[in-house]
Amino acid sequence: MASKTLIFFDLETTGLQTDVCNIIQVSAICEGRAFNGYAVPELPLSEHVRNLTGFAVDGPYLYRHGVVMQTLLVKDLLRRFIDYLSQFYCPLLVAHNAERFDAPVIMRVMAENGLLQRFRQVVSGFVDTYQLIKRLNPSLPGYSLTALARQFLGQRFDAHNALEDAKILEKLFITWRPSKHHVDMCTSSI
Repeated sequence: MASKTLIFFDLETTGLQTDVCNIIQVSAICEGRAFNGYAVPELPLSEHVRNLTGFAVDGPYLYRHGVVMQTLLVKDLLRRFIDYLSQFYCPLLVAHNAERFDAPVIMRVMAENGLLQRFRQVVSGFVDTYQLIKRLNPSLPGYSLTALARQFLGQRFDAHNALEDAKILEKLFITWRPSKHHVDMCTSSI
């Protein structure tokens, strides 16, 4: 039997409150095939989020660093994300801090848009790389993606762009080469 497919993904949102934040960007990468999409949030962006991500909203338009992004309605964005995930065998979504942030947000927003059942039929679970790297290296000076990219890859990247975050996470995971046992310890089912 083939093993589950690891798909590295990330979300950009209007904030860190998992029970209310809106999704701005959903991105994923697997085997060189990327998914990237944007939605105009209903909630306003805090100054902190604007400064951190470079996103801004003006009426029906979403901008990143002053460039208008092509957007979809969040339900259409999520449908396309599920279609992308459906291309892979038994996908596991791998995210940095999946347990505390990405998984609860994507599950809630899928449910709010009537897509949770379909999502559950496609995705087999989540892997949390924050937990993983803390198990593999419990005494690092920092565990943010930015710090980990500097520490393990010696590089900087366009942080808080979900696609770039997903790409760097995939590179880090390949560099770490965790055992199946370690990955299983940081995996949760849907």
